[in-house]
Amino acid sequence: MRATCKRVTSFASQENAPLPLSGTPLRGEKSWDTGDVRGRHLWACGTLLASVMGTATLLVVEPEPWHPTTAVIISACLVIWATVAVVAILLEHSRLGYRLGIFVLVFSAVIAVLHRISPIWWIAVALIAVSALLTTDPTLGGWVRQRTSAAPVPARAVVLALVLLTIPGLTALSILRSDPGSLSILVPLDLVLLFAYVRRPAFALAAVRIVPLGLAIAGLTLAGPGRWVWISGQLAALPLAWTREVRLAIRPLIERGTKVIIPPELAPAEIREMLEGKG
Repeated sequence: MRATCKRVTSFASQENAPLPLSGTPLRGEKSWDTGDVRGRHLWACGTLLASVMGTATLLVVEPEPWHPTTAVIISACLVIWATVAVVAILLEHSRLGYRLGIFVLVFSAVIAVLHRISPIWWIAVALIAVSALLTTDPTLGGWVRQRTSAAPVPARAVVLALVLLTIPGLTALSILRSDPGSLSILVPLDLVLLFAYVRRPAFALAAVRIVPLGLAIAGLTLAGPGRWVWISGQLAALPLAWTREVRLAIRPLIERGTKVIIPPELAPAEIREMLEGKG
């Protein structure tokens, strides 16, 4: 699980180029105190993790209106999403990681709205509110990357990873007061596919282009709105998987049949010696 979070974070973080550590102001009028902004980001990320743990505890202890299995799936997805977002923000100043953190807060707020009020609910809501105040602080803009890098991971490749990452949680959230059925089997399959995609073994491209169709068909076994959320998500992943950007993200960024001509003096020494020996 840790490796999956690390690789997804690398997809999210490479989309953006770093700003100078002195901090570039979001609206261009003044420079932020880098140390102060860094401290605020630590507090924002810490409260984000705390709010997620509070919401996850609420779901595990009081799963209603969800089935206990569904509540555990939602809790696990929240923890994974928050971990990816925090690592991306703290280590890479990722703009996409920052947005994922906002998504996690909105998702947690929806859970709070649908859940019944209880003492644990009040604690979770308080943590969500504090995290929202710190995370949406406009002065944090100088710490988050604002420009794309010279050679980023293709945007559609990042979107595909995020789609596969968020499908299980969104599906589980939409299954209210009903048995999740085969969701407890489909979610691990989706996460295994995501792991294979971000690890990029030899079969990753074929898997990400074929398996979502099978998962979409298997989603017909789900009940209620969750069925259509799952199927829609997997079908949305299919066209992304067949794009050129995803292929180049998995395979070397050199088109087949192309050659790059370089001056002889730039070739490695062993190659030059080999060619001179043949000559």
